[in-house]
Amino acid sequence: MDHDLYVFDLDGTLLHTLPDITRALNAALVEVGRPVRTGAEVRSFLGEGARELVGKAASWPRTHEGLDALVERYRHHYRQALVIDTRPYPGVVETLARITAPIAVLTNKRGHEARVILEGAGLRGFAMVIGDGDGYPRKPDPTSLLHLCKDAKRPLYIGDSQVDAETARRAQVEFVFCDWGYGTSDHGRRVSRFEDVIP
Repeated sequence: MDHDLYVFDLDGTLLHTLPDITRALNAALVEVGRPVRTGAEVRSFLGEGARELVGKAASWPRTHEGLDALVERYRHHYRQALVIDTRPYPGVVETLARITAPIAVLTNKRGHEARVILEGAGLRGFAMVIGDGDGYPRKPDPTSLLHLCKDAKRPLYIGDSQVDAETARRAQVEFVFCDWGYGTSDHGRRVSRFEDVIP
């Protein structure tokens, strides 16, 4: 372990959050008469934050007059059940316990929700958790990652999407891509087991 900071994405990297997200999203869609989505469809919409997720699920453009209200309905349902079926991926708990350097989380999920979810899933010990609403632009803007890495000489960012890869590229931080997650990427070292994140 020759890195002095490990920064992890949340959804699709540390935690399988898709079932709880899908349940909340479909509850909101039903309320406005939009068709429900399968888990596979919802998975394909993840990575750019709640507004993009809800807009894609409803097949509405960003300018749709009902989108803001639908996003709030989704967030309402999600807040009621953040950690029902959400679980750490295999190897996460054991591998995090092996890391002696500081660890952090950087996500486009709302920061306060991310902290509740991590606690509820039994993942603790993070030096910092940064999410949407915590005062930084959302990924792939590199500002939040640069802030986390400001005192690190060899940080590593671990994620599961092209958004994560682009964030790392813009911040000039080494990147590991987790292929069990929700997105795709052709950038960074690719791993198929969480244990392999740490060489």
